Amino acid sequence: MRRIKYCFDCKLYTLEDKCPKCGKETIVNSPLRYSTNEILVKYRREINEKRLKEKGLL
Repeated sequence: MRRIKYCFDCKLYTLEDKCPKCGKETIVNSPLRYSTNEILVKYRREINEKRLKEKGLL
C-alpha cells in the first residue's frame, strides 16, 4: 500500500518519491502512531528534534 507524500517546498501532495513540480524529495506526511510503550519513540524524538533545528526553534 502506498502512502501519500508531501513536498514542503511546493506544498504539493503526491504518491511519488520526488515532487513532480520541483524534483525534490517528498516525505510521508502522517506522523507515527503514539503509545506509551512504543518502541519507536526514540526515532520520533530524533525526527522532531531535527525538524525543530531546521526551523531554528531549537
